[in-house]
Amino acid sequence: MNFAKKTIFWLIILVIIGGGLYLLDRRAEDVKIEREKAMRLFPFLPQEVTAFVIKRNDGQTIKMEKRDEVWWVVEPVIDRGDEETIESFLDNVVNARKDAILFEEADSEKLEELGLARPYITVVFTTPRGTTQVIFGRKGPTHNISYAMLEGDPRVYRIHSDVGKEADKGLYDMRDKTIIAFEPLETKKIELYRKDRKNVIIEQPLGGKWDMIEPIRARADIEKVLETLYRLKESDIKYFVDRPSKDEDYGFGEPILELYMEDEEGRQGLIVGRKNRKIRGYFAKRDGAERVFVVEEDMVHHLLQPAEHWSAEDERI
Repeated sequence: MNFAKKTIFWLIILVIIGGGLYLLDRRAEDVKIEREKAMRLFPFLPQEVTAFVIKRNDGQTIKMEKRDEVWWVVEPVIDRGDEETIESFLDNVVNARKDAILFEEADSEKLEELGLARPYITVVFTTPRGTTQVIFGRKGPTHNISYAMLEGDPRVYRIHSDVGKEADKGLYDMRDKTIIAFEPLETKKIELYRKDRKNVIIEQPLGGKWDMIEPIRARADIEKVLETLYRLKESDIKYFVDRPSKDEDYGFGEPILELYMEDEEGRQGLIVGRKNRKIRGYFAKRDGAERVFVVEEDMVHHLLQPAEHWSAEDERI
């Protein structure tokens, strides 16, 4: 009986000690979380941002809005946003940490010295809680730190210089640069109509195999076909012509190349006009659209290769 009582006693003691250790660990974790929150530059998370504005010292202002879970540029043009770039921007800027409070309050001379009197980048974030404005100053003497201030807060924060660098985004960075939206492995047919060159038509009648229909009937080289598809998907618009001129000859009347791609969703195309030597690319537009942009010359040259490039050797069908 005495042995049983002692066993129960020590079990109770162990439970009490275990509970105490759990509470201590929980308290330590809470302290760590609060310390992490205190080190954050912003009191909100990237996914809470519904809009933001980037004001550059060159006078350019870029306004972005999230509509139905899709990011849009709304000023100075209206265009789809580059989701990957925007997510990276929000992650790297909104999750920024304060290295230290450099000054509780700085005079005008000190603000001028730190580049905060006339900041090169100002960003205004909108969340359901309201707006938060941050200004970024110049880099510090070691070039791995820079300075920032929040609107309504007199303190000057020292932050890593990469945060200011990440905030320095231009209009081109924020725009969707997709030439044609498609999935290479879902493509069923490719048509290339080339000026002064043989046309190329390749289709996939059976899963995993591609056939060349023009200029000869032959088995297509699947690696070459996939290389072309992925190269097109990964290529970006090089330059946006936001105000196309009616007097400008973009070469669409006699295009150097017409590309059409077909999948289960339908058929879409790209019309490539004359070369823009200044930008080192080619004017282009999507079939049925008026919007003009410039694509990389390397991509166009790839699509203008001899037809034999896509055919498998000695495999006629």
